[in-house]
Amino acid sequence: MPDKPTSDPLEVLLAHDAWATRRQVELCKHLTPAQFQRRFDIGLGSLHDNLSPVIGAVQRWTDRLHGRPPRPMLLAPKEYAHLGGPRVERTPDQLIAISAEASAELAAFARDHRADLGRTVVLEWPGTADRKKKRYTFPHAAVIVHVCTHGMHHRSQCTNMLKRLGVPGLSDKLPDLSAVDWQAENEIPAVEIPA
Repeated sequence: MPDKPTSDPLEVLLAHDAWATRRQVELCKHLTPAQFQRRFDIGLGSLHDNLSPVIGAVQRWTDRLHGRPPRPMLLAPKEYAHLGGPRVERTPDQLIAISAEASAELAAFARDHRADLGRTVVLEWPGTADRKKKRYTFPHAAVIVHVCTHGMHHRSQCTNMLKRLGVPGLSDKLPDLSAVDWQAENEIPAVEIPA
């Protein structure tokens, strides 16, 4: 454990996001492939289909922050299928490896460009059959916050899916994945309180 816990909000946000995604995908290693792909009426439909875009969003937004064309989506929702490559069924281990690399790259960008978080990135959001194409200009800081809150949104959906699977010893013992849980697990030792 470090000498002092992280107190910089940006560092906490990025470290927590990477940790929480990894922890949730690690839980999925205890599932069968059928359970990992099981369809739910939540989010994007399955654990695999919710976690893949979370990780892919980290990659694509980091590409935009660096001023490069975004990679294909890891898994594109139907209305944006033209932005993704062919559908690939990835294992939890594969997603953990992709996530670790993507999160490290985003964190490095944030550290290296901390003084420039007011700079902007332009996003051209593609149109669909029922939506017109739009252009947005976001500060780098908003992009980083978006990536992390987007991850939290979908991880909450995944927690619900994991509960609904009803896997003994897993569904009934899901860990809390909050920022203070990240810090307690990684940086702050628990102190026993005498009775």
